Amino acid sequence: MVIDGSQELNENHSVIISDDGWLSPEGKFYSCNPDEHEKLANELCAENPDKIKELLRINSEDETLSDLERLNPRTILGRAGFALLSNGLLMESNMPGNPTKELQRLIEENNLIVTPEAGKLLPKYYAEYKKVLQQIDFDDIMAELSYSSEFNPWELSEFIKNPSHDIDLADAEEGARILFDLLTNDYDGEIIAINEVARDRFVFRRIILTSGEIFLFHQHHSHYESDPDYNAETQDFISITDKNRLKKFIQELKMNRTSNVKITGDINILE
Repeated sequence: MVIDGSQELNENHSVIISDDGWLSPEGKFYSCNPDEHEKLANELCAENPDKIKELLRINSEDETLSDLERLNPRTILGRAGFALLSNGLLMESNMPGNPTKELQRLIEENNLIVTPEAGKLLPKYYAEYKKVLQQIDFDDIMAELSYSSEFNPWELSEFIKNPSHDIDLADAEEGARILFDLLTNDYDGEIIAINEVARDRFVFRRIILTSGEIFLFHQHHSHYESDPDYNAETQDFISITDKNRLKKFIQELKMNRTSNVKITGDINILE
């Protein structure tokens, strides 16, 4: 992707006017349809190339600008500090690591729903769950996954080393489901949230540890578009959260009339 100035940018807003679009580090919202994430990303990169390049320099210190410009527009905006609103939700994978105050203010003032973040629990929970992971034999499941999907074993290896990270898998729906079942073999209670219109599915399973309880979170997301530079049809994310963050997320889904989410399962585990 070469950043130039050849395209006209959509109108921007300081309020959220649709369920899909890009949020800029300056706190502006650029709306689009669910199948236009890539198209709008192209327009944003092309309309103000100098600004995007400067944001890339600020937010991506470990990579050269020439390397970054070879990425697809969606990835470029993410590295530049933009957030992507998809189906009325801000997924952690679509959020910058350190959002600006202006971006955070836009999110809060518009009451946007953000999926529970990984890496926010006390270290003792990750340390104990890491010991649980060390007792699991992953050899058979890795062999099965290698045949059943485009599973990337590196994602699992990093999670085993440090469970505060998340697992991000592209086009590996079945493999992600099998893996989540393995990681939550001794779960005690489950909550499922499904948006059939947007084809999103969230599964939360409670794990009881000596130090307390944690919730493993599996999100399955289907992309509307098929961009040649971003051709993943599905994405699956697995991470760890806690009761308070999960409870807040579920409450926000219930209160949001446009989320079209049906929630089932053991809701009482949040009491």
